Amino acid sequence: MHDFSEYDGRHRLLNFWATWCAPCRREIPLLKEFQAEQGDDGVLIIGIAVDFMDEVQMFAEEVEFNYPILVGEMDAMAVAEQSGLVFHAMPFTMIVTRDGEFLSAHFGELHRPELNKITDILTRLDAGDIDTETARQALDL
Repeated sequence: MHDFSEYDGRHRLLNFWATWCAPCRREIPLLKEFQAEQGDDGVLIIGIAVDFMDEVQMFAEEVEFNYPILVGEMDAMAVAEQSGLVFHAMPFTMIVTRDGEFLSAHFGELHRPELNKITDILTRLDAGDIDTETARQALDL
């Protein structure tokens, strides 16, 4: 069990995925590359597997994730539902600020242009160039 406050202090991308989901598997190399670029003080990706522990462990050994992977099985969906999200497929990614505030969500596979846009908006938010509501509107991916 983890409390998301453990990750306070960093912007987070909560990426909901499963081992059986082809688009989820396709975006993992990009997420690993992005995480490597972000270093220890940039945006933190947290993978939340909507899957079973055994399958995730076997897959993780093969993939060698460089970001935290949490296994929530079907309970993982409760995290998303608490934010009021209605989702229909995976992957999907929730964008959360340093202080744990939900900003927006992206449904479907992430690509580099979306990650660049997210990073730019979070940088502008940190600099005080935009407020939270403007960031939410700008993140309408």
